[in-house]
Amino acid sequence: MKPSTCECVAVRITAGTSSYIVLLVYRPGSAVITASFFAELPDVLDRLSTYVDPLVLAGDLNIWLERTADLHTVEFCELLDSYGLVQQVHNITHDAGSTLDVVCSRGDLPSPSVDVHEIGLSDHCCAGLQRSVAQTRCT
Repeated sequence: MKPSTCECVAVRITAGTSSYIVLLVYRPGSAVITASFFAELPDVLDRLSTYVDPLVLAGDLNIWLERTADLHTVEFCELLDSYGLVQQVHNITHDAGSTLDVVCSRGDLPSPSVDVHEIGLSDHCCAGLQRSVAQTRCT
C-alpha cells in the first residue's frame, strides 16, 4: 500500500559489517494531520520492522513536537514508543521556532549523535545523524 498522507522512501545503508534501514518521511505542513496518517505510518513501519537491520525514521513530519500536550504529538510519541523508537532531535528545526523534523532510532541501541544546522536552503534546518559502525579489517 502506498501512503496517501505522506511521501516516504526506505533505503538500506551498509558500512563495514553494520546495516540500517532508514525510512525518510515527508508529511506536508499544508495538509491537516488526520487519523489516516496515524494508520498509514504504522503500516509502513510494520513492513520495515520485519528486517533484522535496525530502523531509523527521519524526516519532516510537520508535527509540532515541542507542544507535548498536543494530541498529534502525543499520538506520534505513543507510536514511536510502540516500535521502540526514540526521537533523537532535541533542538529547534524550523525558522518559526518549532521542532518539526525527526531522527528516531531504537532505544535499545546506543544513541546516535544528531546535530542540527542552519544551511540556508529552506525554512527547515538540516539534521545530521552520526553513528559509529562496526568495521572489519582485512589482513
